Amino acid sequence: MENNKFIGRSIFFGGIIILFLILFFLSKKKENDNTNMILSSPLITVGNIDTYIHGYKRTARYSFHFSFEGKVIHSTSSTSSFVDNYVNLGNTVLNKTFPVIFNSKNPTLNKLLIGPDDFKKFNIPFPDSLQWVKKKLDE
Repeated sequence: MENNKFIGRSIFFGGIIILFLILFFLSKKKENDNTNMILSSPLITVGNIDTYIHGYKRTARYSFHFSFEGKVIHSTSSTSSFVDNYVNLGNTVLNKTFPVIFNSKNPTLNKLLIGPDDFKKFNIPFPDSLQWVKKKLDE
């Protein structure tokens, strides 16, 4: 009887782990698809961070806006606790400007570029003007 409970629990927790792995890989695929769509017709401009929300564990979410062809585009950018330390930046980024890369045909496909890894995804050199961000991320 105890052995059946152990097997049942093992199957249950194994299923949960598999589900999380599938969700993780699907989110990475979506991120790569978005990156490729942005790179199909890229433009870079400057965006202003409006809000910062400290998420679960070490995640962060920013809302920001930028202008393109006379229109203001509002968007959000989230970070992952697996790879980013953006939570170290906290409110220091509020009302500051950062580069935004976006698809010129569909500006809602965009990415706020804050840290070195963001720039690396798009093969853009990390600017000297954002070295303070790098130092803050390393804290």
